[in-house]
Amino acid sequence: MQAQFNGRRQWRKLSFPIIFLNTVMFAVSVSRRKTVLLVGISKTLPQDRSREGKPFKPLNGPRQDVSNMKTLLLDKYHVHKDNITVMVDEDDIDPSLLPTRENILREIGKLTKNCQPGDEFIFYYAGHSDQRKNEDNTEEDGLDELIVTLDGGRILDDDLNRLMIEPLKPNTSLIAILDTCHAQSLLDLYHYRCNRVQGLLHRKRRIHRAFSEKYAKYKSNSPPSGPSNDHPMVVARCATMTSVARGVAPIAQYCGGLCHRAAAYDKPYVLCISACKDGQTASDNPKLTMTSALVEFLWEANNPTLKDLMRGVSLKMRNKNIHAFETFQRDLRRWRAAGHQSSHHQNSIVASIKLKLGSVMPGWMMKAPPSEPQLSSLTPLFMNRLFSL
Repeated sequence: MQAQFNGRRQWRKLSFPIIFLNTVMFAVSVSRRKTVLLVGISKTLPQDRSREGKPFKPLNGPRQDVSNMKTLLLDKYHVHKDNITVMVDEDDIDPSLLPTRENILREIGKLTKNCQPGDEFIFYYAGHSDQRKNEDNTEEDGLDELIVTLDGGRILDDDLNRLMIEPLKPNTSLIAILDTCHAQSLLDLYHYRCNRVQGLLHRKRRIHRAFSEKYAKYKSNSPPSGPSNDHPMVVARCATMTSVARGVAPIAQYCGGLCHRAAAYDKPYVLCISACKDGQTASDNPKLTMTSALVEFLWEANNPTLKDLMRGVSLKMRNKNIHAFETFQRDLRRWRAAGHQSSHHQNSIVASIKLKLGSVMPGWMMKAPPSEPQLSSLTPLFMNRLFSL
């Protein structure tokens, strides 16, 4: 009897810390929040012009893409509807949620304001974007990226980084999805080449990096230290990044594809999925946008790795592109078989089909490089990490 009593007393001593730990873990899980901001802009001011002086044509995809993304978050990832803010240029929307420059900046500021460890944020943008000359040598191509708002305003990549990335604390996460042109460095994230998984060149880079990481660990038994440079765009970058100097401005460093990976416990987890590189344009056809491929892939896949995600989305975009081009060829053959040989009519039908397909036809056909989805991040990513919204 005494032994049984002592056993119960020991069990109480052991069970108390377990119950206390479970209570703490439950409180931490309850305190976490997932907040989403979805922005879709189909049109801008009629007199608005791009850097090249061209007008911004109305877009067909953003509203549908925002709707598809919201449905995915609600039905598959079970995000509470009260945690999703939607900003689209529709007539029946609250004026405070129209995607003007002032409203977007306010909502972005609210997105990550007062964030706490464990908080998760999702930012989605579909609409027009542009570039302009960079004045402080913080861009590899010498151009700043920006988004174009409903009222013709501009929001620079520097402002997006300052409002969304800088307020984040360790153990918080931000996933950005940018279905727009010139989108790779629209958030001014440090790493992009080292996250690429498509093609032989990037496979060779990953193999080179793996051996380099093992050698560095063997030599120093610690992750490689960053460069001792106080340039604002160099802080927290790794020693394997490429240096580029322009004029008399300070030397800036950019991702060379061999950046060493290390667990970054003192930084937030930030990644951005973008529709194309900075020098490319994205498709406007609702059936051929990156969002349509991404949503379709995520509905089919459960917890894919980052590597599988980027390869899967790229494959879907490529297949959609091939199907669109085959449709284009079939329609053109039918038109020619009907006996239309006039060059004027031929040019008209080609132009109409190109307009129908958008800007994702093969590069040799559209005289522009095909777009390829990109993955950028605050720190070099382990591409076998699981992805979830």
